[in-house]
Amino acid sequence: MKGLDYFFVAWNSKELFDILMENNCNILLSQYNNRNMIKQLIDYKVEHPEYTGKLFIDSGAYSVSTKGETVDIDDYISYINGISEYVDMIAPLDVIPKFKGDNTEEQSESNYMYMMEHLKEPNKLIPVFHEGESWNYLVRILDYGKDYIALGALVGASKSQISYFLNRAFSIILDYEKKTGRKIKVHTFGMTNQKLLQSYPIASADSTSHIMCASRGSIMTDYGIIPVSEVQTNLKKHIFNRGDEAMKNLQKYLDKLGVDLDQITGDRGYVYRTIINVWYILDFCKNYEYKNKVGIPKPLF
Repeated sequence: MKGLDYFFVAWNSKELFDILMENNCNILLSQYNNRNMIKQLIDYKVEHPEYTGKLFIDSGAYSVSTKGETVDIDDYISYINGISEYVDMIAPLDVIPKFKGDNTEEQSESNYMYMMEHLKEPNKLIPVFHEGESWNYLVRILDYGKDYIALGALVGASKSQISYFLNRAFSIILDYEKKTGRKIKVHTFGMTNQKLLQSYPIASADSTSHIMCASRGSIMTDYGIIPVSEVQTNLKKHIFNRGDEAMKNLQKYLDKLGVDLDQITGDRGYVYRTIINVWYILDFCKNYEYKNKVGIPKPLF
């Protein structure tokens, strides 16, 4: 499997928005937090029909759950139906087990079926299986008949927890494919660890890592995450503390991208650091190849 559909979550500057649009990047936005951004992106799509990036709308269920709030499902449906022609993928109003406790599967399934009945384009609705739900529920989701599903509630989990979850989920998905002859595409919410992405047959993923990494004063490189901002020079891993050879390699990399060192370390450094991270991710996605490094175990049942 080659190529990965990566969905960038939001942007933090006009410069970054322009880069995302010029490169036909896929975008994931929350209808709960990002309606202004959604309008901006749709306006751009109308004015630039040559733009081919996909738009994935998330319900915002994870965000509101962390705040103890709720999303009105009818308002969500009405909003989506009003912009449906510009949307490529839709997340259901799911219920997150780690926040809501028992009976979340029944609530999530009820919401999914309700949305399937009332959405203008229900074919764009992507069912989600969460970490913490029963494995029987994953099989039930696969029986919905959709050729695209998502795996979620991975934000904040350790790498070992995510590995266990993905191992078990993909063992069930691959076994289901073998039994039914159907091909299932899988999206991972908020999980873009590159080693893990290459270890499983993942079709698409989304993350805010390009922004979060930059806001913490760092950039993504083939040498790992490197702190570069002026306020982090006390860190041992900061580029200024890595010696002449490391600085030479960084400067060579920046020259290739047409960015100056002063731009990524100065007052608006976060803008240029974010753009560098986007370019790095795009290059990774372009050369992405599923390598099955950790190995998918045989189904346990």
